[in-house]
Amino acid sequence: MLESAPMKRSVICFGAFILALFVPQKDGRQAPEQVAGAPTQYVIAPWAATDLYSTDPTHPWNRLFRLFYVRATPNGHLYGGDELDPYLWQQTRYLLQGPSHDEAVKLLNGFLQTHAEQLITDPLRRTLMQRDLWAVYDWVVMRKQDHPEAALKLLKPLGEIIRRLALTQDQIQALPDNYQTAVRAKDFPSNADAAHREAAFLPDLFNPDGPWVCVGQQKERPVAPVHLEFFQGRSVFLVFLRLPGGRNETLAYLQQLRKVPSQWAPYPGFPPDSPARVRSPQAQQFPVGTSVALVRQMVLMSEQGEFVPTHLTESVQLRVYRAIDPDPRRNYINSERFRAQQDVFEFRLDRRRLLAGENSLRAVGASEKEFPTFMTHGLDDFESHTPPQDAPIFRCQGCHYDPGVQSFISHSRAHFRPLPDPPPDLLESTPEQEAARDAKWRPGHPELNTELAKR
Repeated sequence: MLESAPMKRSVICFGAFILALFVPQKDGRQAPEQVAGAPTQYVIAPWAATDLYSTDPTHPWNRLFRLFYVRATPNGHLYGGDELDPYLWQQTRYLLQGPSHDEAVKLLNGFLQTHAEQLITDPLRRTLMQRDLWAVYDWVVMRKQDHPEAALKLLKPLGEIIRRLALTQDQIQALPDNYQTAVRAKDFPSNADAAHREAAFLPDLFNPDGPWVCVGQQKERPVAPVHLEFFQGRSVFLVFLRLPGGRNETLAYLQQLRKVPSQWAPYPGFPPDSPARVRSPQAQQFPVGTSVALVRQMVLMSEQGEFVPTHLTESVQLRVYRAIDPDPRRNYINSERFRAQQDVFEFRLDRRRLLAGENSLRAVGASEKEFPTFMTHGLDDFESHTPPQDAPIFRCQGCHYDPGVQSFISHSRAHFRPLPDPPPDLLESTPEQEAARDAKWRPGHPELNTELAKR
């Protein structure tokens, strides 16, 4: 079966003979029971099945990565390999029972017994492996209550491998800044183009004198708490704002927002007893042409057991406001209206390009498909036979459909439970300050770090 062009990025047709050699026999991941009458098909990012960490497909690092980051559908399709996060959900059974669990325990314990962490000394490869295993570790922690025995068999070796892969503080500080590499590559324009709204752009968000302002909260709270908590402190999240007039206009607007005293009020259209709240009174709307950005950057656990933010960017999400309808009800879950009012773009980390020293931030296509993992209902799309969903870059519509500044949730908290204090006041910050603040989240949740902290 030939996949459509937009799918080729994350699910590329790969020879069945390669997978016969390297996936079923070597990794023990035969596809689940086949759908009656359906031919066996394989679709996968090729390097995920072969040589991300080594040219040897049977290398222990490659085998671990494939087991955790490539999933099979009931009709034999394999997906994954270049996704940021593993295809693991709150109700996933994969890795917790059956052959996949037995294989995971075998590979993890074999990794430890042979000291496979010593096979690769390159700090960047060790960084990626620690990062990818940490995401699996946190998912297993979440499943301890309903699969306690299976979870423990995975957590102990996962925690030990993550510790063994840890870098020193100096090594972490020496890791590359792939965002600046992408900016210098000039593969994308630095400004949005209203005449070509579909054209992705990548601005220099980190220029301290540029038009983009890094935003923080006056009360020393994380500025994107929903994202920070969902990823359980494995990433920091930086928020940037730009008004059409540039830095001075943006700073003046933030100051204006802080001058408006506000309190939490029921969200329009919701029952009075609903937890959904919105600021009241509303602040003056920002102008058409305003842009916001959310940058996700990697956190690592050091040799000393500290959680250290890095300059490795995992994703960048950009929204540009082309029109602002004052009535949120007309925008609610209305894709056409949302896309008419906001241009959205996303860049994601490409592991292979990062390891090659190239521009490692790729633009997500508007026609790509994927299995969503962020803020879902927890069903496993592979075990529930759910097909890939369209347009991951437009999934932000679910939370950010409100008009203008009301959709800037760092300010409005629209659709989310209000903070215990009055609505947040935003002010100019720096990426370093915000990253350091977010990095405190993980140490504040020791229940997640039981196996990570053992020595």
